[in-house]
Amino acid sequence: PGVSREQALSALRVRWAQLAAAPPSRSRPPDTLELDSGAQGLNELRREFSVPLRILMATVAVVLLLACANLAGLLIVRSSARQHEITTRLSLGAGRGRIVRQLLAESALLAAAGGSAGFALAYWVTNLLVAMMSRGRGAIVLDVAPNARTFAFAAAVTIATTVLFGLLPALGASRTDEQSRLKLSGLGADRRRNIWGQELVAAQVALLVLLLSSAGLFA
Repeated sequence: PGVSREQALSALRVRWAQLAAAPPSRSRPPDTLELDSGAQGLNELRREFSVPLRILMATVAVVLLLACANLAGLLIVRSSARQHEITTRLSLGAGRGRIVRQLLAESALLAAAGGSAGFALAYWVTNLLVAMMSRGRGAIVLDVAPNARTFAFAAAVTIATTVLFGLLPALGASRTDEQSRLKLSGLGADRRRNIWGQELVAAQVALLVLLLSSAGLFA
């Protein structure tokens, strides 16, 4: 305690030079001693599992984007059915921002339910993940239970997904200035929603091709 990393490294290198009595051969450089922070964890496990876990996280992100595209498409369809209600509220004096906030609040409820279910599921699958990492070797003892940092990350992802799949349908549903009030959505709005739906389907197909190609390579 109270010793900096540089001081400890200097002292250990002096001790190492004293212990390494045999002179190094000319075929290879002399061995050196390095000092790493214990906060980094087990370096061998980090080097071995960091790449697979990053690939797993990227796969989960693609699945999350697919789910967001699905929900955005469903909300666009739902907003079409509620267009008369929304135009009625706008004609009675409700501001567009208030309509957007209400629709975003409904999307936030969906995202919060999904985020809560995912965080609860994490308590069950983290030990399974460590067991899979330990397969074919000695048991790996790591405390990977979700903590406050995990909860903060899950909350940030939940907020990001709310904006990702909820903002576009909310803005589209509240954009009724071009239409006459107290009427159902016109042909132009239907075409606009069809365009958004086609783009969402195209995005889903692109993500699915990426996901299935990666899965095929791993298989």
